[in-house]
Amino acid sequence: MSIKNPALSIVFVGKNEIRDYNSKYRKKRYVTDVISFPGSDRDYLGDMIICPEKVMENANLLRIRFEEELTRVIIHGFLHLLGFEDHTSQKKVKMWTVQEEILRKLKTENRLCSI
Repeated sequence: MSIKNPALSIVFVGKNEIRDYNSKYRKKRYVTDVISFPGSDRDYLGDMIICPEKVMENANLLRIRFEEELTRVIIHGFLHLLGFEDHTSQKKVKMWTVQEEILRKLKTENRLCSI
């Protein structure tokens, strides 16, 4: 995919709102950390909806910093916008391998998200 100056939207929402999006668009009735909606034209990569509360819960379960998990979630959503899928075990392994490699590089360069 070759896009010049792509636009991307990231929206932060609460648990109820992301559950509603997940139910409406994915037919899943639970709170998730990120949902990605690919853009409709070449110059608009798409939208990412992130639930910081869920990201914090995940970070606490994993015993890692919030910033690391938020960075992971943004990478995950971004990969979906680029066409990666994780609906099968094989595709999930491929996507998560790329995701964790990007995260590792960002950690090495000390470029994690900060809020």
